Amino acid sequence: MPTGSGRLSPPNPIFRDNPVDVYFEIVRPGAETTIDEGTEVRTYPNIQLAGHMSAVLVGEGFRIDPPPPSGEQNGGRPRQFGVGGSMIWRWNVTALDAPRHSLRVEVYVHIPIKNKDGQDEYRVTPVLTRRVNIPVQTTWSQKFSDFGTWISRSTSGVNLLTALVTALGALLAAWLALPHLRRRAKRR
Repeated sequence: MPTGSGRLSPPNPIFRDNPVDVYFEIVRPGAETTIDEGTEVRTYPNIQLAGHMSAVLVGEGFRIDPPPPSGEQNGGRPRQFGVGGSMIWRWNVTALDAPRHSLRVEVYVHIPIKNKDGQDEYRVTPVLTRRVNIPVQTTWSQKFSDFGTWISRSTSGVNLLTALVTALGALLAAWLALPHLRRRAKRR
């Protein structure tokens, strides 16, 4: 089977809750790419090519549209390789509030096989699986919101905040009382 190269355009960096498009393209040797010039891409050479292929994007800490297939639909719906020598997939990706963020692209070849009824079925074979860690940034308002959520979710957070406010109140009261105590000490 012939080989080509794959090109992934991972978002780098991405802001939480801000949707972006992620592209994966498979290109035959000598074919033109359709990913915009200037877009950061990761290239994966020597991908086995076939007449029917599919690509799936799976994410940890992301909402992906269209979502990856589940169950026995391994590899997703196959697409026929284009005459122009390239094939591209697009996903809309949104970073969620999560401890880790990574994307995994999976590429499959679908070999048509006639079943006993004479209908086409596909033997699905993975030809590429790559995971990419994605740095996710948060805005200041998201950081304050996260802090408030953390405080409200945990009893220890509420207790910590109460102790902090009490300590600050005691320090403020002592600071305000200090001049009054000095005057009283001078009179004696």
